[in-house]
Amino acid sequence: MINNVIITLHCHTPYFCYYLNMINNIGNKDRILRIILGVALLFLGILYKSGISILFGAFSIFEGVTSWCALYQILGINTCPVPKRNKLQVKKYFVLFTQGIFIFTIALLLNIFAKAVNWSTWYDFLQTPKEILSFDNYIFLFILYPLSFGISSMAALKLTSSKGKQV
Repeated sequence: MINNVIITLHCHTPYFCYYLNMINNIGNKDRILRIILGVALLFLGILYKSGISILFGAFSIFEGVTSWCALYQILGINTCPVPKRNKLQVKKYFVLFTQGIFIFTIALLLNIFAKAVNWSTWYDFLQTPKEILSFDNYIFLFILYPLSFGISSMAALKLTSSKGKQV
């Protein structure tokens, strides 16, 4: 009976965790250890005026309280006794990574192209915002850039989705 109560309390997730897709992946022993470590780091951080220690301490306490670890979720580790609810987490991160690579590659190619035809890139534009550019350069920056990124993102989704369905 007491174990059931502990597991039930353990599996209660705050509302914002559902909103952020934070799935419980830390077991009770791990949670207690993180909270104790977090309190110790907070104490040492305050004692020695170490911002990094305070930051790690606060984050360890956050992980212990929410029963969620970002690194565990990325690696697919689950020490929580609750069965896994979402087996597609790794695939979602792979899709996001692939989209990022596609967008990054398009950005590099567009920057090389812009330099080859003497157009300003976004970096140039932001460095000298008062400089008046040619009409075709504005079309390039405000239409072609975002459109290219959207198309590359869609291409990455189609490439990584199973049977054409979005993840």
